[in-house]
Amino acid sequence: MYIRTIRRLYKLVDDGKVPDSVSWLAKEELEKKYKKLSLNKRRHLSISAVKLSQAFGNKKLEEKWSKHMYSDSEAYNKQRNLNKVTDVEREKWPSGGYAALKKASTEFKRRISKVFKTEPSLKNLYLYTKYVILRFYASVAMRNDLASFTLKKSGDTSNYLTRAKAQYTVHMRSFKTKKFVGETEITFDKNVSKVIFAYIKYRNKLDIKHDFLLSNQKGQPLSKSALGKILALLTSDLLSKKISTRIIRVLKATAHKKQIDEMRNLAKEMQHSLKTQGQYTRKVKDDGD
Repeated sequence: MYIRTIRRLYKLVDDGKVPDSVSWLAKEELEKKYKKLSLNKRRHLSISAVKLSQAFGNKKLEEKWSKHMYSDSEAYNKQRNLNKVTDVEREKWPSGGYAALKKASTEFKRRISKVFKTEPSLKNLYLYTKYVILRFYASVAMRNDLASFTLKKSGDTSNYLTRAKAQYTVHMRSFKTKKFVGETEITFDKNVSKVIFAYIKYRNKLDIKHDFLLSNQKGQPLSKSALGKILALLTSDLLSKKISTRIIRVLKATAHKKQIDEMRNLAKEMQHSLKTQGQYTRKVKDDGD
């Protein structure tokens, strides 16, 4: 998990292979170059330095890089709490904000319109997959977990889909924040559900030998990293911005800022948490019902 960032950290002092030791983490040159990096880059590198120090049992280096890690983390949290657009976000922010993704998905669907009129093939399924990814994220601001969706329940960790009353629900049992929020279910609106239904119908006409929703060019399960690359390439082409699922989450939250602020202010007024606030809401029928 940390191999890539450890390589990036080592590259600050040497272009060669990362040695089988941690003595290089003590180099003054490394620390100087590390401190010149942006906060967003530093926080990932300092975490990796701590993990590597721990792996080699070097308490002195672990303590040194832990100080950097906690400092980076504190600075990052302060920056996030300001709710200001970062330089990276500004660079990737599309004109029109979150709504631009919906327009982009419509345009891409127009470009590949022949896919829906010709005999199903792996090549066309892959194009269809790209459209589903773009259309999905134009409505749902998840991480790259769309790539983990399965068509049926399997074991205790699959994120599987079910369908009822023309709407799909994903049962999330394996995702980044599960230990904090627990297993959860997300029901998609009818428009997104319609897209998923049509895609599955097309997919079922081919000899796909796995139960994951999405497939790559070879008809094999699409990985999360591949999904991210597809999203970046599509948005770069259609919006002139390489947009990741993280940026999409920022875009959607920003689009709903007014509602979020209202909920936060109400919770403050009622002197409880947002979670507790939900317990005070009721489903009330109209008098005419």
